[in-house]
Amino acid sequence: ESRRGTNTISTLHDAFWLFLAAPLVSLVSGTCNVVALAAFGLSKLTNFLI
Repeated sequence: ESRRGTNTISTLHDAFWLFLAAPLVSLVSGTCNVVALAAFGLSKLTNFLI
């Protein structure tokens, strides 16, 4: 019986990372990459999907 609760918590934790944390981290890191490339003149902002 105690294994069921553990599996449920693990599943909720995995779902949190998959659907909330991972997209937010991807958005932040992608935005930082665009800003860095544009700031150092390596690429123009028009080359990105903004």
